[in-house]
Amino acid sequence: MTGWYASFRVANPSLPKEHRGHYSFRRIPVAHWDNGYGWVSVAEHQKHPGHLMRADEVRFTNWEFMGYYPLQHLIGVLPGAGWSARYADMDGSGSHGDSPILAWLIYDDGDVKAFDMSIDGAGSDPCEMANFVQLVPPGDDSADDELEADAA
Repeated sequence: MTGWYASFRVANPSLPKEHRGHYSFRRIPVAHWDNGYGWVSVAEHQKHPGHLMRADEVRFTNWEFMGYYPLQHLIGVLPGAGWSARYADMDGSGSHGDSPILAWLIYDDGDVKAFDMSIDGAGSDPCEMANFVQLVPPGDDSADDELEADAA
């Protein structure tokens, strides 16, 4: 691999109408730089897995190319310290659920990301999930009040 990735913004049309502005982000490692033409290739993973294609021409449904970025390297981990991630329910009811942040991941470029785990054991950055609403600090009840006011 090249040490770079292509970033894509992904819309989730199955979200309830009030959460349609929420996006998730996907990263695909850059597999090849074509210096002759300036193209960047990634391995296609949906229709023809492993086939190289230009990253700026990826045309998956609801995917929008955002740019190229260097890969980050994890250099530290801190405990979640009572923070939680708020998610919108996908059933259209307008309700939400909170999940505890297990850890904060610190990267070599100074980026800090929350780390959450789903009920099936998959870990991820909650901010990259399509139904993510916000990060909630410890003891912050104002987020609940704001959501109730929006629902009214």
